[in-house]
Amino acid sequence: MKIRLSIRYKMLIVISIVLFATMVSYLYLATKLFTNDKLAYIYDLNSSLVESLSEQTYSELTVLAKELNMFIREVLQPSLPDKQRYSKAAVLLEGEDDILRIEVFDKRSIENRYDSRYSFFNDNLLAEAGLYKEDLKHLREEHPLPLEALAEKKGYPFLLNSSFPPDDAILTFAIADGTGENSIIVAVDFLYHRLLRIFGQSRLHETYLVDERGIVLAHPDPKKVLGHCDMSKQSLVQEGIESRVDRGVREFEAEDGKIYLGAFARVRMGRLTVFTQIPKEEALRAGQELIKRSSLFAVAILIGAFIASIFFSRFLSAPILRLRKATKEIGKGEFNIDVGIKSQDEISVFFSGHQLQIE
Repeated sequence: MKIRLSIRYKMLIVISIVLFATMVSYLYLATKLFTNDKLAYIYDLNSSLVESLSEQTYSELTVLAKELNMFIREVLQPSLPDKQRYSKAAVLLEGEDDILRIEVFDKRSIENRYDSRYSFFNDNLLAEAGLYKEDLKHLREEHPLPLEALAEKKGYPFLLNSSFPPDDAILTFAIADGTGENSIIVAVDFLYHRLLRIFGQSRLHETYLVDERGIVLAHPDPKKVLGHCDMSKQSLVQEGIESRVDRGVREFEAEDGKIYLGAFARVRMGRLTVFTQIPKEEALRAGQELIKRSSLFAVAILIGAFIASIFFSRFLSAPILRLRKATKEIGKGEFNIDVGIKSQDEISVFFSGHQLQIE
């Protein structure tokens, strides 16, 4: 059974198909172009961000190392009496807003091993943080420093997550000074806010710092620092720790099944690595919003085109219908007929000519 369609509906179908194909092609090409451009931008942004964070971390730790060197020169002079030594240390620590303790290790014990010789506490900051000296002593027992390894690498810094839950996120920075029997190791326990100022800035990107084992040292979420979160199983962290290159960007799937756009960069000291990541869906949200709005715009255009097609198809087919009606009247013997064509186009001329011949 053949379906007969009037001219107006044929025109409507043709126009609708053309418009639909045009809008679909446009949306596909625009979306693909926007997505590729946005991904390239995010990759560049991630690369620049981790490089910047790496340099900021390096600068912050360098400042801390210089503070320790100054402390060694001022407080650890061999000729200085212990009473005056502790007095000077108290003055130096009084102006610090994040250093809880500075501890000095040397090999002057009978067992010829590194033991704690001096512990200088920031009493004011301990009181503000609700901590006691015994807490920090317990902290060192729970998280011992690799003293022998540090002694072999003079000037090689080491950063350790020494936090103990539930409230105290603390990091330990240690460095060896001197050689041979005069070699000492100086360790500073400080609140992790010093690094949080660096890694808590971005609202969209998740940025964090890990050590060579993948343990979190700095993260906007303090629970991950307090809990000594191990991120070594994450594919991005694995690559960053094991990679032979100092910086990289990639797309990866996290343990929660989400796709992320991430990057890593090595810090120029302490075998530390900076990471940043953002959900791909979040990164492309603007593109998805563009697709939604463009789709609504396309639907509006199609509806408008549909209505316009109906109007113009009726406008074009109306003279034909009038001619058909006039033909029926002529068949009945009624020759004095006005077709009623008022326009000046080709159809009007054609119909007017027929009307003249009939008269």
